[in-house]
Amino acid sequence: MQHFGILLATLISCSANSVKPTPLFSSEDRPVETRLFAVAGGKTVAVPVAELAENDIFIIRSAGFTIEPSHGNPKQPVLTWKFSIQSKSSNAIEGIVVEEVAPSKTEISYITQQQPVFKDNVWMGTCEPLPMAQTSLPWLNSAEESVFVFKFTVKAQGHEPSILYQARWYSPSLKWLYLSKADQIRSVK
Repeated sequence: MQHFGILLATLISCSANSVKPTPLFSSEDRPVETRLFAVAGGKTVAVPVAELAENDIFIIRSAGFTIEPSHGNPKQPVLTWKFSIQSKSSNAIEGIVVEEVAPSKTEISYITQQQPVFKDNVWMGTCEPLPMAQTSLPWLNSAEESVFVFKFTVKAQGHEPSILYQARWYSPSLKWLYLSKADQIRSVK
């Protein structure tokens, strides 16, 4: 069976401890533009625009989804959220939690993994596939921009849990491409 996956890399990120725009700097020591987001629990976080979120423990490498055929029915498209991080710590990573904190008003847990497995210092996690239907994913079918903010909590051995936020924008034209991919899967003979 041919795999019809599209994974978009992360585009936007932020530091967990930021609650107002602050002058952040990229690895090239240039200022990074930030945008404020209201997230679950009533907090506001500053999200650097067009940068990967990183701290001294880890870098968020991706936060996005794929559209692919269901394993049980190759004509049924499913949406699967996929995430990856790269460890920068020499200490073992004891746990990873990935949650959606916007646009939802409460935290939605996507992945909770104790003793995660890293290959070449990179961890990859996948959520349960969601069947694609207009009623199950109304944001994907809307003609407006959709913005998600994900909270990554990583516990490295000997350290307090480290939190970073990663935002992901989906424009109407990008969502249309994903919906076209779903239609393509439905029409496979």
